Amino acid sequence: MPPLFEPQLLTRLGQARKILIAGAGGGFDVYAGLPLALALRADGREVHLANLSFSHLYGLDTGVWLKPEVAEIRPDTRSAEPYFPERTLARWLRLHGMPDTVWAFGSVGVKPLRAAYRALCAHLGIDAIVLVDGGTDILMCGDEAGLGTPEEDMASLAAVAGMPEIPVRLVSCLGFGVDAYHGVNHSLVLENLAALDRAGGYLGAFSLPRDSREGRLYLDAVEHARAAFPEHPSIVHGSVAAALRGEFGDVRFTDRTKGVQLFVNPLMTLYFSVTVEALAARNRYLDRIERTVLMRQISTAIEEFRDTLPQQRPSRMFPH
Repeated sequence: MPPLFEPQLLTRLGQARKILIAGAGGGFDVYAGLPLALALRADGREVHLANLSFSHLYGLDTGVWLKPEVAEIRPDTRSAEPYFPERTLARWLRLHGMPDTVWAFGSVGVKPLRAAYRALCAHLGIDAIVLVDGGTDILMCGDEAGLGTPEEDMASLAAVAGMPEIPVRLVSCLGFGVDAYHGVNHSLVLENLAALDRAGGYLGAFSLPRDSREGRLYLDAVEHARAAFPEHPSIVHGSVAAALRGEFGDVRFTDRTKGVQLFVNPLMTLYFSVTVEALAARNRYLDRIERTVLMRQISTAIEEFRDTLPQQRPSRMFPH
């Protein structure tokens, strides 16, 4: 029986000593894992950070590649890409005197992505993986009216779901409500969490405290990233950071959300966690992307699956 005052995420990690925290959906997703990494390192764990990258990795120097589709990004890694969240995070880590490698996975299909995960886990001796999602669209199982931006999340989920040799595999989401910007209905997110709970795969929720060391450093990292990309700040982490500061409602922090009404609120600072096994079992099309090599094949497979549905689960309003 899990202890009342300990998050089940930590309970499930148990005796894991070498943990990989990986951004599942690309972009700034890895930043959702930063508070977890800080807390676990303070607990004496060895923690490594990785991210499915939206940047063009193939122009990087050959020396950064561990294996195909997995590159070691350091603060001084050379790239012509102006948008490079992995390097930006590495630079922030160095500023704070922390281990400053962030591993970057190529934006590819399930087969090469799983091979890259396996290579990295073997190289680092990983015994637990935590996939982190900025937002909650990784919790969509495919029949909902809106899926958000599922391709990268599902590539990561399928890749890790097919790695039973890693004894602990979890998913943790930060930013409940943010994905309304991409058409996700959060009543359906809660319905999915309830179904995962019935299946024994829901690990509960806990909040990121603003006044904690992890909360303060998270806010600092988000601001550092915003300064690095003033023309393209993260909507997800800008929203979570605003919520963490106690702001509420239609908070404006970037022109990227112009014309869209936001609902920044305290629920955005909660981590919702589930097991990879339960989440993968609930997904209705994961088997269709198992043999994909390219990301666009995942997009096609999702579209083809949704064409077979007699109907989609309609959006529902919160009743209160």
